[in-house]
Amino acid sequence: MLKSIVTPLVVVIGLWVSTTVITTHYIGRLQGFYERSHAENLTTIVAADAAQVTFWRLHGLVWKLQAITRDAPEPLLASLRKELRERNDEFVVNLNEAAATSFTEPEKECVKKIRQLFDKYTEHFKSRAGSPANTDFLAHVHDVERSQLVHGIADQCQRLHEINAQLLASSVREGEQMVRYLGVGRYFAIVVAPLLGGLTGFWISRRLHRSVAKISVTLGDVAGKLGYEVGRLVVKPLADLPSLQEQVQGVAMRIQRVVDELQEARFQVMAVERLAVAGELAAGVAHEIRNPLTSIKLLIQMTAQRGSDRTLGEKQLQVIQGEIARIEKTIQGLLDFARPPRLHRTVHDLRDTARRALSLLEGRARQQGVTICARFSAVPQAINGDPEQVYHVLVNLLINGIEAMPEGGELFVDVDRDEQIPGNCRIVVSDSGQGIRADVLPRLFDPFTTTKKDGVGLGLAISRRIIQEHEGTIDAANRSDGGARFTVRLPLSATGCGATPS
Repeated sequence: MLKSIVTPLVVVIGLWVSTTVITTHYIGRLQGFYERSHAENLTTIVAADAAQVTFWRLHGLVWKLQAITRDAPEPLLASLRKELRERNDEFVVNLNEAAATSFTEPEKECVKKIRQLFDKYTEHFKSRAGSPANTDFLAHVHDVERSQLVHGIADQCQRLHEINAQLLASSVREGEQMVRYLGVGRYFAIVVAPLLGGLTGFWISRRLHRSVAKISVTLGDVAGKLGYEVGRLVVKPLADLPSLQEQVQGVAMRIQRVVDELQEARFQVMAVERLAVAGELAAGVAHEIRNPLTSIKLLIQMTAQRGSDRTLGEKQLQVIQGEIARIEKTIQGLLDFARPPRLHRTVHDLRDTARRALSLLEGRARQQGVTICARFSAVPQAINGDPEQVYHVLVNLLINGIEAMPEGGELFVDVDRDEQIPGNCRIVVSDSGQGIRADVLPRLFDPFTTTKKDGVGLGLAISRRIIQEHEGTIDAANRSDGGARFTVRLPLSATGCGATPS
């Protein structure tokens, strides 16, 4: 709810701040642009006017030098020549200043024409110098060509002045128009911003009201369900947020009560399950021990009925020893299941453990006509576990596979990285026998579940407990082409292979 309230406010504030910053930055840049443009245009106008005035003065000095005879005093001629050079330099400086602030093509074209005409004017003056001794700059300029050059330079200076005057007027008009637009925009923002804020607040309040209403309806539904189980909780119509808080607290108390009752019921169910498991184990043990005890009892009774000849024959003693061994096997398996040995963890390669188990049973498989097909990963499959207990699980699975094929067959062993669960390795033991019966498969790992004639039914239960203690899993299934498949998954060690027992 907080996110749905804060997000629109942040969006509105962000829009307002960003609009203000962008507008202010744009106005500043626009103002600077117009100020530079005005300054450049004014500078060009002043330079063009100064160049025009300077050129007319320079041309006047040329006429004055032309009117003075060669017999004029030398000091007067030197003074006029010096002033002529000064006016020439002043004209060049004004023209360069006008060129520096001319950026449009018409301005550049005018400056270029003024330079060209002034160069021709200078060349014309030098070519018309009347005397070799009188070679000062712009002396003796006359005739119609000179007049055209003079008026051409003056006209171009005037044109440069007019172009910049037009640019300045256009810039002023654009600035005034922009000021009007910005003024309208500011007034619009002043009017629209409060309106937008009001609409946003109204929208947020509506959303908040709807959210609270949904919460109230949800609480009503929850209260109805709780009322069905632990007593009715009445949810009053929503007035404000404090009342909603009271309703939430009421529902929370009822939920806590239900959770407590469910927890207590769970403990009771667990106790019942433990009693059921204990009863099942007791029934299994009684069944496994009663049969051999019955056989021993019958043999002893038969011996007692013979009278004075009460000795037991060798065959009878062998039967009694076999039955006692069966009782011991059942009791030992039950002890192994009830009190598992402590794990001695060592980081080792699962492939080595599998090879050791296969080496133990190769002879038995060969005698029974079973071909073992093993495939091992090319890289080590390091696990952190008890090698002996894992070895015990693999031996048990291999024996079950071999015994499932009394007429011979193929036993497949596959050790590789688990593709379904990252970070795990997998060992698969499958056979080509008859498979597992459908009625046995769901309870295959339960104690005393077996399909063997002389089996106790604790091997797979112990194997599953060992694998679970290694944080792994073991499951069984029937192959589509016949036979059973057992899959053991174990977590890989992050440290690799090495003797680091935990």
